[in-house]
Amino acid sequence: MTITAQAPALSFNNWLTPADFLSFAQKIWAPAVDSSIEAMERKVDDLYGAACKRFPTYDTMVHNAFCASMDEEFGTDEQAEGVAEVFAYAREAYGYMSASENEAQRQEDADNGFCWHGLDVMTCPCGCFEND
Repeated sequence: MTITAQAPALSFNNWLTPADFLSFAQKIWAPAVDSSIEAMERKVDDLYGAACKRFPTYDTMVHNAFCASMDEEFGTDEQAEGVAEVFAYAREAYGYMSASENEAQRQEDADNGFCWHGLDVMTCPCGCFEND
């Protein structure tokens, strides 16, 4: 009688992949409590990501949408208690600008021949320059 051992490698495919194990391990050793600042910074990251998904080919539109979503989510007072660090992070990481700063930038862009979308007369498909 001959006994052959079954290779355990075939059954490995029914178990966790290395990526699954790593994800599981990271959750086990993750900090138990995130600081509220870290949670808000993740929210800022999510807001910027959402703006990029909404306007993937228009840098100016991404920036405008991101800034508007920041104001909607956290208010417009950058110095308010609990959000000052978040606005500082948004400025540093993504170039956040207040509504008045955005308006000044739009005016400067218009003076330099760029439309509200951040494009020039040769590239804007929205008709911004049709009445010029």
